[in-house]
Amino acid sequence: METSSKFFLTVPKQKLKSSSNETSPLLPKCAGDVGRESTPPSTSSRICGFLSQVTVEPVAFLTAVCLGIEMVFLVNLWVDKTCQYLGYSEHICQQLDSGSFPTEQDAVQRKVNELKNVYGLWIKYIPATFVVIVLGAWSDIRNRRLPIFLSTFGLFLKATGIFLNSFWRSLPPGYILLALVPTGIFGGLMALIQGCSAYISVISSKRSRTFRMAFVNMLMLLGAPAGNAVGTFIYNSYGYNFVFGAEIVIYIVSMLYIVARLEKHPGTDSLRHQPHSSVLKVLSPSSLVKPFSVLFKKREGGARGHILGHVIIIWILLFDTGVMNFDFLYTRKMFGWDHNTFTIWSITKSAISCLGTIVVVPFLSYVKQVNDSVLGFMGAASFMFRNIIAGTAPAPWVLYIAVVAGVFTNFTFSASRGRLSKLVAAEELGAIFAVVAMGESIMPVINGPSLSFIYNATLEVFPGTIYAITGSLFAVICCIYTVVGGLCARDVQPVGHRRRSRRLTRQIRVQPA
Repeated sequence: METSSKFFLTVPKQKLKSSSNETSPLLPKCAGDVGRESTPPSTSSRICGFLSQVTVEPVAFLTAVCLGIEMVFLVNLWVDKTCQYLGYSEHICQQLDSGSFPTEQDAVQRKVNELKNVYGLWIKYIPATFVVIVLGAWSDIRNRRLPIFLSTFGLFLKATGIFLNSFWRSLPPGYILLALVPTGIFGGLMALIQGCSAYISVISSKRSRTFRMAFVNMLMLLGAPAGNAVGTFIYNSYGYNFVFGAEIVIYIVSMLYIVARLEKHPGTDSLRHQPHSSVLKVLSPSSLVKPFSVLFKKREGGARGHILGHVIIIWILLFDTGVMNFDFLYTRKMFGWDHNTFTIWSITKSAISCLGTIVVVPFLSYVKQVNDSVLGFMGAASFMFRNIIAGTAPAPWVLYIAVVAGVFTNFTFSASRGRLSKLVAAEELGAIFAVVAMGESIMPVINGPSLSFIYNATLEVFPGTIYAITGSLFAVICCIYTVVGGLCARDVQPVGHRRRSRRLTRQIRVQPA
């Protein structure tokens, strides 16, 4: 008589592998190369494979180019209009950064901070807090493309309003606030990032997802200094009107690309297999409450705690975005930089950060399969050192040392977003990224006035205070990464692997002796 049990596994061997051991490539083969396993792929097939994977990346890059244009020249427009509004002479306004008029310069900076970083943030982000919930529900229930298009359309309307403010220079600076209204109504940048994150999560494998998100983030980092450079060239040759006119054209190109290239139900999206839902279902209370239920839903293996931790990390990271709004004002105040000098520094900062993304992220995430939280920890530490060095810089060249210290800063956003997409089901992607976007819309409303108050209060004592404070916040993020699964907590299996494990368990049969 046999005393041992016999097990019959009906699941193919490759399904026993966890999602952290997926073998799906970063780039798929072209149709013409299928079946040619023994021959190396041709150059045309490599290009075909690359282009087949290009989806939301151009949208993110073009949006970042426009934001890069605004980063310098919208601030300049604020400063010029505010200086005139306060009644200073044209000579004073033209020589404001020369150091000859410190009282007038401080008065203008304080007024610009109040308008741009307080009222402007309220207009852009308070309405967006609610809009992203609706767009997240739409993404999960109807299609993935519309949220990306609507957010881009809102940014296009904003650019049009800024152009009109530039064209009619006599308008007071408060009219720029009116141009920001469409951003809040259509969700703005946060809704765009939410839509792109959900889209990438649907079309990519778990193994390549963190790199794909890091790549999009890298393109946005490259786009910002590219926008600075393009804007500087246009401004030096043609002036404000053509700078903001170029921004309008770029947004039009982006919207045309979205309609032509992006799909409503990309890849193997589960929405393909669901009946077409009505708009009323999207706006129903159950759909609008879903993001919060997804966030606090009890999950196996303590995954809920990991999800909460990564969401909180992304929210805290918005303090660095808030500080970026002060970069140009800070360098003007401390070192008398103009837009040309600032553009060179911005390009250097983005290039070094992208170098870390291109070289390190694929190696650690895809080849070595390092835990996403470890990558996030590295990024948070890099953020911390960069901000502290920048805030205490005694000379302009020290800002370049800060840039080198921030080589891994791009890791944090992509690591936490990638991890979130692996811990929830496909039909929950829009909901979880809606929660993230909601927090990203609320945080600027909180940190904008807070940082503005601190900057104004320390302007004559220690202008780098805001950089030192945010640098200390990244130490908190490092601690959260350590707790929620990065360095000392046990790893939580992604949702797909948990489902495969349950199916495998049900198919195991024990024969009686």
